[in-house]
Amino acid sequence: MPDSNSTVNNKGFLSELLPMWVAIFGLVFATGSLVAQEAESSEDSKKVVEADEDEEDSKEDASANSDEALEEEVVSDDEDEDSPKSQSLYADEDMEEVITTGTYMPISDPTALIVRYTAADIEEMGVTDLSDFFRRVPEQFNSTTPQTSTSWSTGDELGGDSGGIYYAQNLATVNLHGMGSGNTLVLLDGRRVAGFGGSERDIVNILGIPLEAIAAVEIQLDGGSAVYGADALGGVVNFITKKNYRGISLNMKQDNSYTGADDYTTGMTFGFNWAKFRTTVSIETGEREPIINAKTGHKTLDFRHLFGPEYDYRNFDYAQPGIVREWNGSSRYPGPYYSDWYINGSFTIDWEKRNFIAQLPPDHTGLNSTPEDFNYGRENIHPYNRIEPVNGAHSSRDGMVMNVYYDLNDNVEIFMNSRYSTDTSFQEMWSIYSLAMRLVVPATNAYNPFGRPMHVTYVPGNEQDTGILPIPFRKVEGENKNVTLGVKWKLIGENELEFSVTEGRSSNLLLRFQSSTRRERYAPGTDEFYRRLASPDPDEAFNLFGNGTVGGAPFRDFLGNTSRQIGTNRVTEIAVLAKGFWFELNGERISYSLRYSQRALRYTNRYQYLAGLYVYDFDYNAIWNGFSEPVSRSNNFSFEFWLPIFSHEEPKLWGKEMQFTIKNTRTGNFNWGVVSGFDFQFETTEGWVWNPSTLEWETVPVNQWEYGIDRAEAEFIKFEEYDNAPSFGLYYEPLRDLTVTINYSKNVEPPLTSQLYDSLEGSDWWVNDVVDPCHRDADTPEGEYEEVFYDRVPYRYSWANPNLKSTKSVNWSLRMVWKPQFFQNFEGTFTFADRSVRDKVDRGINYRTEPRALCYDVIASRTPEGVLEFINYDYFNAYQDKTVTAGAIIKYRLQFESIGLVETTLQYNAYIERKREPLKGLVFSALGTARDPDKYTGSVGVFWSKGSASANLSFDYTPGYLNDRAHYCSYLQIINEVGQCYELYGPWGANGVYRSGYLQMEVGSLTTVYFSGAYRFSPEFSVRFSAQNLLNRSAPLTIRDRKPYDATRWDARGRVLSMSFNYTPSFY
Repeated sequence: MPDSNSTVNNKGFLSELLPMWVAIFGLVFATGSLVAQEAESSEDSKKVVEADEDEEDSKEDASANSDEALEEEVVSDDEDEDSPKSQSLYADEDMEEVITTGTYMPISDPTALIVRYTAADIEEMGVTDLSDFFRRVPEQFNSTTPQTSTSWSTGDELGGDSGGIYYAQNLATVNLHGMGSGNTLVLLDGRRVAGFGGSERDIVNILGIPLEAIAAVEIQLDGGSAVYGADALGGVVNFITKKNYRGISLNMKQDNSYTGADDYTTGMTFGFNWAKFRTTVSIETGEREPIINAKTGHKTLDFRHLFGPEYDYRNFDYAQPGIVREWNGSSRYPGPYYSDWYINGSFTIDWEKRNFIAQLPPDHTGLNSTPEDFNYGRENIHPYNRIEPVNGAHSSRDGMVMNVYYDLNDNVEIFMNSRYSTDTSFQEMWSIYSLAMRLVVPATNAYNPFGRPMHVTYVPGNEQDTGILPIPFRKVEGENKNVTLGVKWKLIGENELEFSVTEGRSSNLLLRFQSSTRRERYAPGTDEFYRRLASPDPDEAFNLFGNGTVGGAPFRDFLGNTSRQIGTNRVTEIAVLAKGFWFELNGERISYSLRYSQRALRYTNRYQYLAGLYVYDFDYNAIWNGFSEPVSRSNNFSFEFWLPIFSHEEPKLWGKEMQFTIKNTRTGNFNWGVVSGFDFQFETTEGWVWNPSTLEWETVPVNQWEYGIDRAEAEFIKFEEYDNAPSFGLYYEPLRDLTVTINYSKNVEPPLTSQLYDSLEGSDWWVNDVVDPCHRDADTPEGEYEEVFYDRVPYRYSWANPNLKSTKSVNWSLRMVWKPQFFQNFEGTFTFADRSVRDKVDRGINYRTEPRALCYDVIASRTPEGVLEFINYDYFNAYQDKTVTAGAIIKYRLQFESIGLVETTLQYNAYIERKREPLKGLVFSALGTARDPDKYTGSVGVFWSKGSASANLSFDYTPGYLNDRAHYCSYLQIINEVGQCYELYGPWGANGVYRSGYLQMEVGSLTTVYFSGAYRFSPEFSVRFSAQNLLNRSAPLTIRDRKPYDATRWDARGRVLSMSFNYTPSFY
């Protein structure tokens, strides 16, 4: 069995080597600095002084000319990158290549609604990785992070993905506007990357992109640009990596978290130019510890003192001391007694045996116990009340990005852009269902005082605390590889032709190690396990009856690899691009791009269960979709034109400048799969089971199931759909200090393979307690309806719908930037965006508790007279989702000779409208609830810079919200008349209605303070100190996933104090 302790310290090669080299460089630098302090020449001192004076002069010039437009370095945003803030201590002056988001033209698209963060901006935030960075982005909804890996219903669209990426403890995604991670297109240098291994939604794990390699992050907020394939409904995130870097830079950062989630990151970037060859390489390695829940205030599963009697999550079925019940008599299906079925084949019930439940007092060791020592009856059970110690996982990550260019001649360039990353995470499984032992203890066991085999449910908490028994754990290993090979030709004039091939691959392996309730006959440790279970020796026997302080010796083979799941994702794209400039129009030349691409997305997902009588091996795709590696193909032809209507050189009476952009992508989407044909076969063989009564192994009949597809019965169907995705943009400058941009775009996203195809034809069943508000019969007047109650109604549930259409979104945005000449150094940016999504794929079963849904034909099937016949819970194309946002950013900059530069920023973002309308007229809105973004957010920031020092202080505010799923009421709470559960949903069974639901609670607001300060000791060396949640603000009082905080809104790392240094040796 693998040693769990060794797993924790399993590091990659970068984790071992890179910190050593950084330490060596740091030692060399420190020694050189001490010598330099004694022997520094006056010539060197003069150069340093002149450099500082030049830097101050450049800052003054930037302040005096803040209203001038950027030229070559501007990429899709209006921020003045010549400002001192952009020239931070870590800014790279060697970046040459310009990459733009939202266009393939050689110029940026000024009409797109894009927010740009430079590497300097990101470092000033003091963040450690991209997951931390996106927590600070106001348009992001933090639904999927390592902190939410064990959460359900976070608001992200991960459910239903046949890739099954729950419990992905090494996954963090971008979810713009809360529209779903699968609807946000993530690019690396304008090209697609492989999604998370096993997911068909092409969700990109941003933890696999090294922060060290990032030169800028550009976020397009008004829907995805059509030039990327037209399927980014929520927006586009483009990570622009460092290129044409000359020199070497070393970075090291350490985070100290108040809740134990420390992080250690080391990075290095180096590059050189040699003759016609240029290369830039960025390497990063890091480790992060999980959050210790006790340090967040999470110390008990009993929250009744905080929220009321309903919030008690202590477990009354599994405990320590163990809970004892009578055995059902079965060796093949061991469990507690319910009837005589496994004893004599009858349904006769011995109620004394069925009601038997016993437990020793909490202070009893179990040694020399008698039946009189036990407490009897469920009301006397001492429940299990141990929290999960950690949230998240111990993780290590290694990543590298390399960009290589070679000039064959003056007109031809060959290039390669590549990324490689690995991550390993280890998480102890403290869930009660992972820890619990469910065993029949023989009468010979030294701690069994009943004289007969007894069924015991036991949680070995104390044994695992002391190391006698190992803790169940899961381990995830991920790998990401992306490479683009291409060639560029410079044609006549300033035109260029590019051909490229991109291949991205990712894999994700999840291993679970648990204690199986049934051991395989010849597995390692099986004989020893059952020997000790039956042993009469107290020093050898397992003690499942006591409090865990007395028992047998350590047992290393307690755990086994019970299951594994491996998923892969592969994306391949071939593209031809022509771009450049055409003839002159109104003093400017028309810019254009023409691009054709073919893209294929493949994914696999396989699950194996390895414990007990059965070896369960399931290939999800082969069974449900007909192919082990289904492929979705897309062909796209796009064109773009930038038209200068008039410019500053030839202004008009009605304005200073006007530009117009026209884009369109003709997209074709193709998919294949099966409908019907599901087949299964089984054969009866013999398997070994251990009999706790005879203490011997015996054979029993075992059915081995094989799932597959009957090709003769299966119907193979091809999905094929073509569409246009146009985009129009207008840039207008009516006054010299005012610019207005307007953009319209359309996006198209085809259905997923798992939504289109399934080998199961569907199932028919019954749903109880149906209220039909739209009943009509022959006697009902025309145009009127009546409400009718049905005890039960048949329903149809299908896993796929081959008649689905593609989802389409229509987006338009408005941005105004005002830089008044009469108010120097002031800048105001105001944005408005409307996103309307039609035909989004939805499921009828999502509305099974909404009676009004039965008024629609897509859900309810009726007789010609209007009587309800049955309910459809199939996939369907929803009517409309709508999101309307507005935002404002106010900046003001002052510069004084005495105190330096001070820049203040005020930012506000709000949702004006956010609704789901799955069926026309049936409107829902979850805005401001636990599963949706906040109604608004705000932040205030102050940046200061003088000489070699700079600092950044910001206050981020999120309002209170409604936790609409604080607690789900169980039927036991309703029948026992517990608090609000009974008030809202009781009495259970009244009027034939059996129902339950969620409790809600209001959650308070949160203000978080961030600080970051840096000082440059020399041109080669600088240090930065950062603090996240500087005031250590605790989480607003709430409960989610049995934790007293909401990890989507409050970073459970608490206060994080960081120190980092940057070393750029001048000898390189």
